[in-house]
Amino acid sequence: MTTLTRAGWLFAPMLKRFTVAIALSSIAVAVFIGTLGAASAYADSQAERPDGLGATALRSIELDSYGTSASPKELTTAAIESAGHLDHVQEITGWTQASVAIHQSSNTPAVGVALTSRVPAIQPVLTDGREPRGAGEVIVDSSTLHALHARVGDSVVLEHAKRALDGDGTGTGTYTPIRIVGVYDSAAASLDVPGTAYGAPDLLRLVVADDRGQSPAWFDQNYVYPKAYAVADSTAALGDVISEARTQGYSASSFASLLTGLTVTQQLMRSVSLIAIVALCVILTILAWVLGSAVLATRRGSIGLLIALGWTRRQVVGLFLCILIGIGGIIGAVGIIGGAVIATVVAMTTGIGFPTNWFVFLIAGITMPVLVFGITPLIPITRLARTSPDTTLRERIDP
Repeated sequence: MTTLTRAGWLFAPMLKRFTVAIALSSIAVAVFIGTLGAASAYADSQAERPDGLGATALRSIELDSYGTSASPKELTTAAIESAGHLDHVQEITGWTQASVAIHQSSNTPAVGVALTSRVPAIQPVLTDGREPRGAGEVIVDSSTLHALHARVGDSVVLEHAKRALDGDGTGTGTYTPIRIVGVYDSAAASLDVPGTAYGAPDLLRLVVADDRGQSPAWFDQNYVYPKAYAVADSTAALGDVISEARTQGYSASSFASLLTGLTVTQQLMRSVSLIAIVALCVILTILAWVLGSAVLATRRGSIGLLIALGWTRRQVVGLFLCILIGIGGIIGAVGIIGGAVIATVVAMTTGIGFPTNWFVFLIAGITMPVLVFGITPLIPITRLARTSPDTTLRERIDP
């Protein structure tokens, strides 16, 4: 007769005797898994929240041409497009700037502005309107809008210099009709100078090419951007993107790397899942010790009788380990089902979703109770199996 068969005979009476304890343990595990799963999901969402720790500004990487090698790798249009194909790069924009003036009309006073490439991730958010999409659109700050006596949606005139390639370097004023499609608060913090106007790449391409006496085609093939800004798809991928960019010869740095406290906070948020697994293991160990001790206490006389009947200590240990592992399996199965129900209810009512590594909780919820209930009681079972049969039987008989 195998140990499993013998364990099966004792298993049903054990379940019946400890039904309440097993049920309470299962409920505790279910609540623990569900609660920690929700906490882990919340921490994951906070670590990558678009308006918090996962904001695009904190996922932005500044690239320039001077990397670790002696020869700089130029940030041309083709190079920027190539860098946009790096793993985990969500978007990338070349940054350049030109001095221009904006008029309400060609006969009205001008307002001088620095026309700059629009990179929404690191520049002020719009208070009205939308982002520029083409060469005929621009966004300005509220002070410039007020100085022009204009409103969002109005057409204005952009004045910029156009130089002759074979001339003496002087340029003539060129007037281009454009439309103000958005406005941002002039008091908003920004990396750019006050009064900056932002345009789409096509507008900067035209203005910068004219300023150099070149064509837009020359710009596409030869112009070297002072810098570019890439946005990683997650804060966790920042290190990989920066490393790859530096390998390709660029100088790369992220805004998040300058905030050491932020990095620690993100790492702490991402470690909540690991902390939850460790806490679950501790709870299961306590349950296994308490429940295992109770089971062994009620079977102390049976152990002595089995040894007296010729059972080896190994057989006794194996028998009761099988019983306790079975109890742990039931607690784990009921706990993981109950925990999944709790996590689903919390996810549906709060909208925080499920943990990104939910499969880790699933595997842990199934395997950990079995392992813990198989390992934790091993010492007391072994110690009890070494007790003399006379001692255990005498305890059974003596009042």
